[in-house]
Amino acid sequence: MKPFFSVFAVFCLVASLSLGSVARADSVVNVDAARMAQIAKLVFLGTLTAKKADTVKDVPVTTYTFKVKEVAKGKIEGSEFTYSQANFKGMPSYKVGQTYLVYLTDPSPSGLRSTVGLGQGQFSVIKGMAVNERNNRGLFKNMPQTEGVSKAMRAGGFSSEKDPGPVEASSLMKMVKELNVK
Repeated sequence: MKPFFSVFAVFCLVASLSLGSVARADSVVNVDAARMAQIAKLVFLGTLTAKKADTVKDVPVTTYTFKVKEVAKGKIEGSEFTYSQANFKGMPSYKVGQTYLVYLTDPSPSGLRSTVGLGQGQFSVIKGMAVNERNNRGLFKNMPQTEGVSKAMRAGGFSSEKDPGPVEASSLMKMVKELNVK
């Protein structure tokens, strides 16, 4: 009977380690609001007007077009902005007609962009309130304790003690602008 328990214990250990690595490989590190604003090359508020699925070099890609209402970081020429992203597990998707606050990276050499922190960098905006796929969990936790971040937090009316949940989109935009003042 003892050898059975030894083999069973080794099996459980190997299985738990295997499952643990799968869970870690499929998760994304939390990105706080200050880091998101720093990493993003473009942050804007806009309504999705069109989306088109395609395949580029055997990679599924979706192209999104937004009617831009406001830009907090970067530059957009005109009132419309279009970008393409690869479609793989964890990438956010958008609904035509919905308003979003989007934090984007620079385009890759292939021209594709992604949201910062995957779904963390895409906020659905309803009645002026913004929420990401994590219900904003961790958005204001462990923020760097610098004068710039403190000033930006005050400008947005945020606290590191803020519970998860929707926040005013205009306040997030103010925070991004304040963090990017040179």
